[in-house]
Amino acid sequence: MSESETLIVVVTGMSGAGRSTVVHALEDLGFFCVDNLPAPVVDATLEALERSGVRRIALGIDARVRSYLGEATRVLERLAEDPSKQLAVLFLD
Repeated sequence: MSESETLIVVVTGMSGAGRSTVVHALEDLGFFCVDNLPAPVVDATLEALERSGVRRIALGIDARVRSYLGEATRVLERLAEDPSKQLAVLFLD
């Protein structure tokens, strides 16, 4: 990862699978973490964090809200295609 790249870890999955625990562990590793983030505000949140110079970001996104699944998919596809971002997705079952 270069200095100009942003590392984004998206943690999602089933209820009770440990999403919040993983997000807290990433926070302990130096990531700026936001848990329970609704998919429609991911873009604005990432933009604000990157403007502030944050380059290691972990987002906990709830996969149970069906109305957000389409938006979450679109956001992940955009992030994966962005050469200035390195994306990892953890789905916990």
